[in-house]
Amino acid sequence: MTLNEKIKKLEEQIKSLQSKIEDLTNSTDNKYIAPYTKTGAGVDKSRIRSTDISTGLGRIFGGNAVWNDSELKLPPYGQAPPEPTKGYNKHGHSRFAGGALDINTLELVEYENTAGVILDQYGNPVNKHCQQFWKNHPNIVKTENPDGEQVEKIGNLDIEFDPALGKWVTGSKQIDVELTNLVKKDDEGKVIKDENNNEMKAPMYGVDVNTQNVIWDKNGRCWRFLAVYSDN
Repeated sequence: MTLNEKIKKLEEQIKSLQSKIEDLTNSTDNKYIAPYTKTGAGVDKSRIRSTDISTGLGRIFGGNAVWNDSELKLPPYGQAPPEPTKGYNKHGHSRFAGGALDINTLELVEYENTAGVILDQYGNPVNKHCQQFWKNHPNIVKTENPDGEQVEKIGNLDIEFDPALGKWVTGSKQIDVELTNLVKKDDEGKVIKDENNNEMKAPMYGVDVNTQNVIWDKNGRCWRFLAVYSDN
């Protein structure tokens, strides 16, 4: 091949490349960039579906929202991810963002824990920031109700709406004296016992007369604390 033939071939290649660049420019300039997911959008976007860690399809079809960098690493099934260092997909719950929370379905729960570390039903620690990776569910802490029955500490909030304030309020309007306990706890949250080995916990207005620490003043129409004294 002569030098002129080589030059001619290179010129044709340049023209071809210029044409492709122009086509790409027309297709990309000022175009909307489609959003993507960190867990993979999938080859067929119509097949995006919610997946858990047992399917192994998180990076193919997409999956649950990634809340932190630990969940992004997709640890092996049954293994707790390390403590996260970055948070993703932060959101709130208002009428415009995340949706307002329904008081009839919103529940608070306390799981069994050691110094704030949540334990599963077998006593193994779980990562409280990565609940979708919990292999075994934690036990719920139990407490004793007024009838002496053990009940799990999970339930709805006991709140009511104040139309004057336009807010949901709790504890500031009504206190049920029969359900309110006065209690003293130690630094670990355990009820302290007195010299008679009794827990320092009692209702404000108990069933027995000697456990009624407040009295209703019918003339003053208010509750009054009883005056007590001790010779010790």
